[in-house]
Amino acid sequence: MVKTFFATAKPYKEDFMTNFTEKDEKLMSEHFQYLQKLQKEGKLYLAGPIIDEGSPFGIYIFKADSLNEARNIMENDPSIKGGVQTIETLREVKLSLHPETNL
Repeated sequence: MVKTFFATAKPYKEDFMTNFTEKDEKLMSEHFQYLQKLQKEGKLYLAGPIIDEGSPFGIYIFKADSLNEARNIMENDPSIKGGVQTIETLREVKLSLHPETNL
């Protein structure tokens, strides 16, 4: 049974939004491509950064069959694998209001 998960990822440095290195830029480009792939596969509902220069983080809502699969999805993100971000939160969530719900 497909479940929905909520995740957050935090950059490895607080000034990430204003102090990109070449490595950061490369990995974040690969990260964006990875998320586009998940979206095309129908797994990703939404993703995006929280714009806070002092404490930025990314949010994700996506589908997976289990917590293990959800963890694998997050851990295979190039920004996580490359050490640019770390997984802060990963939890199952019930979407009560969404275009795909039958209310």
